[in-house]
Amino acid sequence: MSVSPASQTANERPGVTSSYVVWSLYQGNENALPVGLIGPAAQNNDGTAYEISSMGGMEDTFGKGSGGLLAGAGILFENGVTSLTVAAVPAEGAEDDDYKAAIAALCQKSAPRIIVCDSTSQTVLTALRDQIAADSAAQRERVAICPAPQPDTALTLAAALNSERMMVCAGAGVAGEQSSPFFTACAMAGLYATAADPSANLSGSAMTGITGLAEELSEADIQRLLSGGVTPFETVGGAVECIKPVSTRTTTDGVPDRTWHSMGVIMTIDYVMIRLRQMLKIRMKGAKNNLATRESIRSQVALELATLCQNGILDDYGPPQVFKSESDPSVCQVELSFKVSGAMDRIHVAAYITI
Repeated sequence: MSVSPASQTANERPGVTSSYVVWSLYQGNENALPVGLIGPAAQNNDGTAYEISSMGGMEDTFGKGSGGLLAGAGILFENGVTSLTVAAVPAEGAEDDDYKAAIAALCQKSAPRIIVCDSTSQTVLTALRDQIAADSAAQRERVAICPAPQPDTALTLAAALNSERMMVCAGAGVAGEQSSPFFTACAMAGLYATAADPSANLSGSAMTGITGLAEELSEADIQRLLSGGVTPFETVGGAVECIKPVSTRTTTDGVPDRTWHSMGVIMTIDYVMIRLRQMLKIRMKGAKNNLATRESIRSQVALELATLCQNGILDDYGPPQVFKSESDPSVCQVELSFKVSGAMDRIHVAAYITI
């Protein structure tokens, strides 16, 4: 929002005049993904989920004494997030069951696509992982971004979670006079929520809302964290940067597997599937399950996939197949295949030199 300077009236008196333009600190991104937030608060902390759209709403609902939760929300709003669903737990003495109740209440809401939880309890985050997996299977796709205080703790959490829908952030971000890995997770969530391209390479991206790190990670720890499915951060030129956003999924059936290593993979798949469902839902209204309709659907799906390829979100796709279900004549079956555009975060130069 901006306030333009008032037009100056004619004034011949000698002197100094001025005008100004006021810009709002929080300029929302109307295309930002809705974010869910779980953390301790001074009031309304029984786990009930509230829809919040401003810092004033946060303070009115949870009280000005909810410092960490308010700071996390402020970071998200500063990134351009316009819609928060917030469920709070008691500021003192919160137990795992309090967090589990907040998770259940928050996930009953259909809006949140990204959830940030301030808990570092393995029990709590496992419950969050399981809830997100169930929601995503029911076509309410979500991911969670969680904090971890120390590299060893982060690695233990990541190994236990081992999910492509879970991100663990290592590094305590500084916001004002406070520092917490929760703030780092909020900044990362804000970056993903406002990214124009779900497949964008966010390695090396600067974080908005945090001004530094309480402690820098060593290079040895960075390498351990990346290999173990933890997202590390560092300060470069005065700005906090995400070194590489990775999911906690590092193995499949106990075997090392890098298929889901990049967080962008699941973000892209969710984006494509939601977009296709929305397009087909519009097409289904009043439609008959006949050859002409199915051919029209096939053409529209192919066009949508081609558009996603042209925009760089997909790398390639196969011809979609559309047919009537043999078991239920009212069901139109659409089968498709596509290849996600992977992020390039390393270039290796091999030089062969003759002297």
